[in-house]
Amino acid sequence: MGRRPKNKAPIAVEVATREARIAAHAAFDRLWQAKMRRDGCTKGVARRAGYRWLASQLYMDPAYCHIS
Repeated sequence: MGRRPKNKAPIAVEVATREARIAAHAAFDRLWQAKMRRDGCTKGVARRAGYRWLASQLYMDPAYCHIS
């Protein structure tokens, strides 16, 4: 997390980004876990399929699609 040089307080924008990333991961994790249960596939297969789907929805190359 970024810090301000003088008072070492969290930078608000970075806090908001971190919170959004956590929320995005929570939603994404529910999707690939449901696929894993439904299809009986491994975690890796389900996550890769999820990222491929997400990339297609965002019109981007799956190689660059990842939630940090």
